[in-house]
Amino acid sequence: MSEPNPYRILGISENARFEEIQEAKMHLLEQYATDEKRQQAVEMAYDTILMQRLKMRQDGKIKVPERIRYPERTVFARPAQQPPARPVQQWWKQWLTNINVSDAGISALVFVAIWALYAALSAGTQGEPTYAIAIALFAVIYFLFRKIRVFWRAILYSLGALVVAVLVSSSLLQYFPAAGALTGAVLFAILWISTLLVR
Repeated sequence: MSEPNPYRILGISENARFEEIQEAKMHLLEQYATDEKRQQAVEMAYDTILMQRLKMRQDGKIKVPERIRYPERTVFARPAQQPPARPVQQWWKQWLTNINVSDAGISALVFVAIWALYAALSAGTQGEPTYAIAIALFAVIYFLFRKIRVFWRAILYSLGALVVAVLVSSSLLQYFPAAGALTGAVLFAILWISTLLVR
């Protein structure tokens, strides 16, 4: 009784490439997952083909590609490496990922309300806009204290933010004397951003 043709068992031609042989084997093993006899037949056919191919290579009947015969000559391309991030980029990414969106939204609403109060006090004669700045300072202290839980540091950072905000907005006022509402918006925007910067 003649042996079954291993190529027929795998359903491939005799000049099939190695990748095709492997794919056929894997496909048939999945197909016959519950039939152990057929799985053994597929494994045996695969092993038989591999042994035949090895013998043919040894006899010189199959030409082996250079990259297989001389693997040390193969040059592997290194994957492109990302340049290391600069410290400023790292800080920026960490800062963005550490922002609590709900806290940032609540504090933004508070500062928009304080800016509206500032604009109303600046336009009218019944109040001083400095009251709105004082309220903004207390808001900065509150939001920073919620974040860092050290009261004296929250006060220190708040005063520093207030100084920077006043300097920037007053320098804007020198160049744009008619833009009082804009300078107020810049002042409160800087104060709001200061509550986001501290971790």
